[in-house]
Amino acid sequence: MRNYELMLIVRPSLDLEAAVETAKKVAEQAESLGGQVVDTKVWGRRKLAYPIEKLAEGTYILLNLAMPPAALKELDFNLKLNENLLRYLLVKDETGGQVVAEAQAVAEESVAEEETEAEEPAPPEAADS
Repeated sequence: MRNYELMLIVRPSLDLEAAVETAKKVAEQAESLGGQVVDTKVWGRRKLAYPIEKLAEGTYILLNLAMPPAALKELDFNLKLNENLLRYLLVKDETGGQVVAEAQAVAEESVAEEETEAEEPAPPEAADS
């Protein structure tokens, strides 16, 4: 099985719960084809870079999948038929999510360092004579 990232842009006419439900249905389709959902991240409603079907916003949802390559054609077909999706992008994740995990670890370390620096008292300043 290979790792893939699937970015979904759900129609803005659906509320957040309905958008998440759409993503769950896509995840169930992937699982029925022999794949598994590794991670799901809801990015929320965002402005589109350009209008799609005269719409300016969409709800972004990122799915990290592990699937056999043979199942991609069927998943792609199912995604094309889903009327709740404005757009989708399915790409092979060469790094297996390592880059994202490393970036999150670095961000957490920098936040921890900033909190530690904020707790330490400042050294007294030397008075000029």
